[in-house]
Amino acid sequence: MNLERQYIRQGLKRDRRPDVGRERKGMGNRRAPNPRARVILWKEKGVGKGSVAYADGHLYCRSESGKGAVALVDAVPGGYTEKGRFDQPDRSDKNSWAHPVVVGGRLYLRDQDVLLCYDVRAK
Repeated sequence: MNLERQYIRQGLKRDRRPDVGRERKGMGNRRAPNPRARVILWKEKGVGKGSVAYADGHLYCRSESGKGAVALVDAVPGGYTEKGRFDQPDRSDKNSWAHPVVVGGRLYLRDQDVLLCYDVRAK
C-alpha cells in the first residue's frame, strides 16, 4: 500500500477532525485529506518536516531540525490556522524525531537527553 492510500484510507476520524499526513513529495507539508471526496482539504508547510500530535481540538506540530519550532494549529477541515509558535530552548544540534505528547494539560517535548514540559491548559 502506498503512502497516499494509507492516509486516504485513514481519513477523518469519527468526530470529523482531520487526520494529518505527509506526502511522498514535499515531505514537509501538513495536509488534511477527505476520504469520501478523495480530495485534500488543505495543505500547508507549517513548521516543515517533523512530528504531529493531536489533543483538545489542536495539532501540536514540531519541526525535527533547525531551531525546533513548535506550532499550535486548529484541527479543523476548513484550513490551516496557526494559533501560536515558539522555538524550543536548549535545542541539540541533532534532528529530533520524538513526537510531542500532551497528557493532563501538559505538553512534553524530548530532544536527545532533554525533556521539556509546558502547561497548555486553557486559562
